[in-house]
Amino acid sequence: MKNFKIVLTSFLSILTCLLLSSCYKYPKPPAMIEKEKEVDREKRKLDFLVENTNTSTLFITCFYYAKPSTNLRWEWRKTQVLEVGPNKTTSIKIGFIPSKEDYDDIYGYLGIFDTKTKAEDAIFELTADENKADLDRLSRLKGEKVVLYTIKYGLETLNTYRFDPLQQGQIPELDFYLTNKTGANLYINLFAYEQEEGQPMWEFDRNGPIFAKNGETIFVDVDTIKNSYSRQNVRGYLAAFEENEKTIAENSSYELLKPENKINLGYLSELNSGTVILTAKKYGILTSEKDSRYPAIEFTVKNK
Repeated sequence: MKNFKIVLTSFLSILTCLLLSSCYKYPKPPAMIEKEKEVDREKRKLDFLVENTNTSTLFITCFYYAKPSTNLRWEWRKTQVLEVGPNKTTSIKIGFIPSKEDYDDIYGYLGIFDTKTKAEDAIFELTADENKADLDRLSRLKGEKVVLYTIKYGLETLNTYRFDPLQQGQIPELDFYLTNKTGANLYINLFAYEQEEGQPMWEFDRNGPIFAKNGETIFVDVDTIKNSYSRQNVRGYLAAFEENEKTIAENSSYELLKPENKINLGYLSELNSGTVILTAKKYGILTSEKDSRYPAIEFTVKNK
């Protein structure tokens, strides 16, 4: 019995040592600790890319509201001014790595100027809205880039921006084909009521004018909308102009379209990337004359 107690005591002692040793991991090598810290710092970097798709050189800077260290207060700060040429991409360096607590609370605006002097002299509080792009939280730009571009809408040329993912996935498209069977050559605009990526409001975006000869099929390209809700609710309106109305087509805006030029396609997602076929509106055996109260053209959709 005595020997049994000795053996049991020894077994329990060994088991206790094993359990205790399992609670204390071997200390990590300094190189591994430093590597983990570096990975963590990399995740909290706020640097981002800006692409200029315009035909002119721009000078850009980022205004950001931050507290770079515990010794400083929260206030508007500014990055180095960068020159970005037409169809070029550059990287905005924020210049510090925020703490984990502050990472999601740093907001920014991109300052966009046509001269270096204006960009260098600018401060956030006195910069006009037309020279600023609202970036919201800088942390949300991870995996995206800011794309600067211009659009011609009506008689105006507007500077605007969007956020594009750095890696494009398989996103359903709203593009479709259009066949002109009206008996006349036409200039076609598509007005899509959409919410572009990164933009807070819905607005009309114009594609065109595209020249479509009678009997010809053309491809109508629609912006890629990543958000599924926004994509499902994009509404489309065609505007058709006669061959001698090219200038009117080029300067047209949805708000000023005449009823006889406007064709309501409804939700573009419901076209299922089919072919829109335009025909002259008919009544019995007669082709209707142009009536300022109604569209002069009707359409059908041929699915793929």
